[in-house]
Amino acid sequence: MREIKYLDGSLVGLQVTFADGSSLVGSSWADWSLVLELRGDTLMPDYFYPPESFHFSELDSALSAQEGDELRLGEMLSNEGNTLVRIEMTIGQSPIIIRSHAGDIVVEYQ
Repeated sequence: MREIKYLDGSLVGLQVTFADGSSLVGSSWADWSLVLELRGDTLMPDYFYPPESFHFSELDSALSAQEGDELRLGEMLSNEGNTLVRIEMTIGQSPIIIRSHAGDIVVEYQ
């Protein structure tokens, strides 16, 4: 699991990588919606543009998924406009909350 950040360190996304080379990317759009994308690769998504303005940041091993850990999606919360704004998930035994707040992505590791 790794964070996607601007070069200044601001968080813009979270990528969970899987053993088969695919990944799940969570990010927040300008309309304040939370977006989850299942991808067939672990590359930087092309909507983080220009690519030289972003980088991956590996998480501390205590927070990262270990090979064989199961990803379980939990409660998903939408706002009154039926836009996804929060999702709870668990990777292995680690609960994670991803939410959109004022157009920014917020990731809470518990």
